[in-house]
Amino acid sequence: VEITSNKNINKYIIKQWYVSPNIFKQEIQAPENIKGLVTLYDGKDLKIENSILDLSKIYENYSYITNNFLSLNSFIEESKDTEIIETEKDNRVKMSIETNNKYSKYKDLIIDKDTGIPIEMKIMDENKKTLVYILYNEITINNITKEDIR
Repeated sequence: VEITSNKNINKYIIKQWYVSPNIFKQEIQAPENIKGLVTLYDGKDLKIENSILDLSKIYENYSYITNNFLSLNSFIEESKDTEIIETEKDNRVKMSIETNNKYSKYKDLIIDKDTGIPIEMKIMDENKKTLVYILYNEITINNITKEDIR
């Protein structure tokens, strides 16, 4: 994941898990200074922990994580409520949506035409400046249960 702000560009390696309808886990793999930071949402409570520093914080009845813009599921959910524009090029399909959020106004998801597996996602602001770029290295679909990500 590459996130561009007004002053700098930050790069992260993140491992994510998702189980329908709303179980979500995200673990930072890099950079080293925040490696081991885990965000776990069990559908009701949000737990943030750092296994390296042995710290954790629980937010009960936390509903805001359901729209984590770094999550592939967020794109899927938003695409249900808006028109999807599809274009094809070089064995890739680009699925584009427009949202109501000026900071993540446009989202493009590029998938492999043959496998249907996502390759990359771009999230752009209202001026079409790329704020978030996600390159998917490995995706496994329908392979885990909620017990697997706790």
